[in-house]
Formats: sequence, C-alpha cells, structure tokens
Amino acid sequence: MNTSTKRKLWIGGGLGLAVIGVTIGAMRPKHVSGAQPGGAPDVEVVQVEQKDVPIFGEWIGTLDGFTNADVRAQVSGYLQRQGYQEGAFVRKGQLLFEIDPRPFKRRSIKPKGSWRRRRPRLPTLKRFKAGPNSMSTATFLWRKSRPPASKT
Repeated sequence: MNTSTKRKLWIGGGLGLAVIGVTIGAMRPKHVSGAQPGGAPDVEVVQVEQKDVPIFGEWIGTLDGFTNADVRAQVSGYLQRQGYQEGAFVRKGQLLFEIDPRPFKRRSIKPKGSWRRRRPRLPTLKRFKAGPNSMSTATFLWRKSRPPASKT
C-alpha cells in the first residue's frame, strides 16, 4: 500500500467513528434523571422555630490504648472462665483466665505411677557399691574421650 491509500483509510475510519458517535448521541433519551420534564419540583415549606438540638457525630475508628499488652498463653487448654471485664483496668498478679485443670492433674499422676513401678528395683541397685578398682562415671567418660596414648 502506498501512502495516499493509507491516508484515505485513516480519514475514512475517523469519519466513520464520528458518524457512529453522533448517531448514538442523537438516539439517547433526553431526560435521564427521574424528574418530570417541564414541571416544577414539589417542595415542602415549614415555619422556622428556635430550639436546642443535640450535636453528635458518628465515626468509625480504632482505639489504641496508652499501654497495650499482648496476652499469650504459656500452656494449652480449655478456658473455664475469664477473670476480668473487657476494657477494665487490670493489676499485676490479677487472675486473667482460668484453664481447665484436668489435663494437668492427669500429667501429675502419671509420673508417680511410673516411680512406683521402678521402686522394687531400688534395693538391688543399692547393693552394688564401689570397690577399690572401680571408677566414677565422669572418670570413665574422660578416659574414653581422650585419644589413645602412643606407644614409643
């Protein structure tokens, strides 16, 4: 294609878009808003009176306290009760939450049972006493960790 035909295509395309735009603009309805065409709007009229009116405002926001504390659990469990009211001041050492104690009681009973199972073996362990050629565990481990002595 030479330059003159390209120019003619660009001009024809621009004129075609202009014609389409004018046609769509002419076909649009004139009164898009909900008001009646040609009529005056209805307006209410009241007498002015003087009185006290409360002034208030409503805003959405987030409050940030002067001192904030993150409360994180050091143990896991189910909460039985909350020992403070939301937004109230709390003191150092005050009970904040009460956790269900049953899992902790079960854990404390279990070691006692295992100690009782090992208890009959204690007298047999006490019978073995150190003799003149015996060494302590620390001495044994120290000798074991040393490199072997070279024989020269």
